[in-house]
Amino acid sequence: MIKKLMKKSGIKTHIKRKFPRGPHSVKMCATVLTDYKPGTKSLKYADCFSIRTYDVSRSGMCISHPDRLLAGKYIVLNSKNNLKKVECINCAMVGIVSPDFTNKAIIAKVIWATENRCGLQFVDIGEGDMRKLDKISKTSFAEIKSK
Repeated sequence: MIKKLMKKSGIKTHIKRKFPRGPHSVKMCATVLTDYKPGTKSLKYADCFSIRTYDVSRSGMCISHPDRLLAGKYIVLNSKNNLKKVECINCAMVGIVSPDFTNKAIIAKVIWATENRCGLQFVDIGEGDMRKLDKISKTSFAEIKSK
């Protein structure tokens, strides 16, 4: 019944991904942006917290979060080596953040969210970081298929 309704409405029942994704768990620092418009360089920061990745791909990732994110929000993701704000450097959580997951801050948009996980789409990411995430996702995916 539901499949018939979805077919009539034109909703796709199968979505094919453009890029491979693979499981990868790493802790990072996330900061919510307020009033962010894509393409602007001035950032207004709001709440910050630590996150853990579940899977990564060239275009986005799935993360855990402490029930603070809603679809449509923009966030900045940082590794330990690219923290810039004094508050972040002095944060008690900085000890658990991965030191070298990314080379520079990544701006991402929350595409979907539940109470403790969400999907992110990268909005501003360096080419080197994109290649690194693509390599991680392909390697992780190959390891799973071989098991």
